[in-house]
Amino acid sequence: MPNWCYSGVRVEGPKDKVRKLYHMMKNLEEMKKPLLENGFGSTWYGNLVHILGEDWHKIYCRGSWTFLYVEDTVLAWDDETAWGPLTEIFQLIEKKIPGLKVYYSCEEDGMGIYQTNDWTGNYFPARYILQTDCDRDYYKTIEEVMQAASTQLNHSITTREQLETAIEDHDDWALHEIQVV
Repeated sequence: MPNWCYSGVRVEGPKDKVRKLYHMMKNLEEMKKPLLENGFGSTWYGNLVHILGEDWHKIYCRGSWTFLYVEDTVLAWDDETAWGPLTEIFQLIEKKIPGLKVYYSCEEDGMGIYQTNDWTGNYFPARYILQTDCDRDYYKTIEEVMQAASTQLNHSITTREQLETAIEDHDDWALHEIQVV
């Protein structure tokens, strides 16, 4: 059984090219039967690889997308994939539809993978995830994390060392840094 990776994906580019990809994916979504037999349904990435003209046997495509929507020059969706983000598919999209750029942010708790390729933070500005009890909150800076921890603990945390100590003292707390790749 895989560790599931959850990603947010944003594709930007010229409106006509963004719409082209949107219509490809939307047509797949609306199929009653998947284009290719698989265990994920019509939104399985292998279907997209196939209509982009590549062999899904040669590209790792274990996963599917949800919540597909488009606004002007940006196409967005979330996905659930096995073990990590499907960067090979994102590169394929950029290759097959020149002018598009794919950005993602992913979380895979089992292997401790927290990544984004959105180095400007335009779509995915968070660089830290603080898990406390049942909450999972996202922050741009370590200072914001320290402020949130201070509020929850009702005492001031002003250094990274104090934050790490607070996290160690609470079994159900964790801090994850989102790596920019």
